[in-house]
Amino acid sequence: MDYESETRTLNANANVFKPEPGQYEIVIIGEPEKSEYVENEGTPDERRYPQIKLNIQIKQIDYCWYVAKGKTFNSLYGQLMLIGKARGKLNGEKITLLVKKSDKDNKNEYKIEEASSLIPSKEESIV
Repeated sequence: MDYESETRTLNANANVFKPEPGQYEIVIIGEPEKSEYVENEGTPDERRYPQIKLNIQIKQIDYCWYVAKGKTFNSLYGQLMLIGKARGKLNGEKITLLVKKSDKDNKNEYKIEEASSLIPSKEESIV
């Protein structure tokens, strides 16, 4: 076993950003990387979910932020993609993330202020 390389991977995700309800000023410090979340790894029930990994900074502390690949413009993923499309990049972008608990299912809801004007109405289409 290569103990040197194995020990480098330990605590690699120690600073994973898991937002709780509140407001966050975030600086994105890299372009998104494709990733996936694996549930029940190595079992017959194994499931894989596509996501992206973003390196971010909040109050000058570095974090990794994993965002599930959404299917709508209103999803967190969709909002990030709209900002990336409008600006041509995400690296260096400053965003304001608002997080609140949903009244109906008690899950987090995410809104990026900078994306609110970019989300098309139902009558508009993205070209």
